[in-house]
Amino acid sequence: MAQLVRFTEDLLRVVFLLLASPADLVRASAACTSFRRIITKPEFLRRYRSIHPPLFLGFLGQHRFHPTVAPDYNAPAGRDLARAAAGFSFHHIPLTGRRPWQICDVRDGRVLLKSVNHYTLFPGLAVCDPLSRQYVRLPAIPNDLVASVQVQGHNLESFDVVLVPCGDQEDTAFEVVAIPYYREQTFVAFIFCSGSGVWRASAPANRDALSLDLFPAGDTMLGPHHYAYGCFYWQLSRNNKLIKLDVNSMKFSSIHLPPDHDTRRAVIVEAGEGLLGMISRTYQNSGPFLYYTISQNGGERLNEWKMEKTIPMPTGFNYYSVCASEGHIFLFGCPEATMGNMTSDVCFSLDLNTFKIEMVGRMTVRVDTQYIFPYFGFLPSISPKRL
Repeated sequence: MAQLVRFTEDLLRVVFLLLASPADLVRASAACTSFRRIITKPEFLRRYRSIHPPLFLGFLGQHRFHPTVAPDYNAPAGRDLARAAAGFSFHHIPLTGRRPWQICDVRDGRVLLKSVNHYTLFPGLAVCDPLSRQYVRLPAIPNDLVASVQVQGHNLESFDVVLVPCGDQEDTAFEVVAIPYYREQTFVAFIFCSGSGVWRASAPANRDALSLDLFPAGDTMLGPHHYAYGCFYWQLSRNNKLIKLDVNSMKFSSIHLPPDHDTRRAVIVEAGEGLLGMISRTYQNSGPFLYYTISQNGGERLNEWKMEKTIPMPTGFNYYSVCASEGHIFLFGCPEATMGNMTSDVCFSLDLNTFKIEMVGRMTVRVDTQYIFPYFGFLPSISPKRL
């Protein structure tokens, strides 16, 4: 009899592992006690998460969570998450600055927050698991560390801060990279590791070392960040170049973009086999298109980007924002018939493996897409600990 019970449990375990939808797994767990006993075991959940990648569940904005919508397959799970997470509020985290927490980055189920304080050079930072509501407030970047890279006293122009992808969704450790950009046009990176609990700094790099054109003081140079193969990339405004930071070597370099990209938003992605890919958008007589281009040598030389394909986008929309996450490109667009009414804006996703395009989001409230982030994960009952 005991052998029959073990055989039945083994068979059920195999069946449950094949369930593609985490929502179906949660429903199976609620069906009966014996199912719940199998599904809620930590070793089973680790195995399930290792087989099934995290789902795209919606967008996390500064004030609320926007679940994905039909026809996206994950729409029911997105709605379930929106109810379970109660809007993804961060009011329970004590402020380190004068202003409320602002979302800076979302990755691996973690949310990176900053709180601006006009009495300190850099904002206060925290990392939060929005499902468990656990959080870690990061220590301030030490003044002696800032002085060691010879930027103390420089005029801070902008401050970007990002989460480094961990690569293992079961890992509770995390890294944060802070990139202050100075009016003196100097780049430096400060990197925090939760394991050691300390900050370390890269060597500074100025525009001459990176072969950059001189920019007028006060101009915003850096665009949104992108990540590929252990490196972060920032596009320079009015320039056919990217700034690259290798997280492992902590070194900056610059990369050439194809001609005419000084006014075109580019998104850097992994193209496979170590090759760097780039998505940019343009308009032709027949409508909006995405260009998919691959660099043969990491963009180190001019004219080495090779056009792979053009991807027609749904017509009738004016597209104004592009971002990338988890092998997908996300584009926000406003219907041409309702220009100026941002509550009717929609979002499309492009799968970089299949190049399939589908609508995944509809904004029901006015949002600033500069501060809205794709959220990938699992439902709370089967999510791993993030911190």
